[in-house]
Amino acid sequence: MKVRGLVFYNKRIYMKAVSLSEVKKELSMIPTEVLVSLCVRLAKYKKENKELLSYLLFESDNDDLYAEQVKQELEACFRELDSRYSVQNKKKLSKAIRLMDKHIKFVGSKRFEAQMRIFFCSQIKKLAPSFRRHSVIQGIYQRQMDKLNKAIAALHEDLQYDFKEEIKSLGL
Repeated sequence: MKVRGLVFYNKRIYMKAVSLSEVKKELSMIPTEVLVSLCVRLAKYKKENKELLSYLLFESDNDDLYAEQVKQELEACFRELDSRYSVQNKKKLSKAIRLMDKHIKFVGSKRFEAQMRIFFCSQIKKLAPSFRRHSVIQGIYQRQMDKLNKAIAALHEDLQYDFKEEIKSLGL
């Protein structure tokens, strides 16, 4: 049951969001000064919005440099891992995956996604053998390889070949 932008579900009232096309149409009619203030207000309330806006404004023109920065952040996450397996290490790997996924979402490119997932999987391969033997780490690795293969399948044939050669050379 809908009433003027409100949606009733399980005896609760929820605000109904307008469609993306309606938002786009409305934004195209807003003056520049108001648009800037809306972007600043949007960025103020959520850290991820501010990070996305920063990427779009300052770093989207050079994806290779951005990829290197993300790789450095991921390397820092891998340096934080203990030499022996623990639940904390699983949490740190999950944090690294969230960080990687966030940056992949910002860039929105399958090529970038393939680069990041290859890098992540190669970092897991570099871990001590005793650390890699744990089923949780193997599961994380396998899920990332599945996502990597899916991203590569969406690329052009030439890029697919290049990435598959890189995967072979890294022994993934």
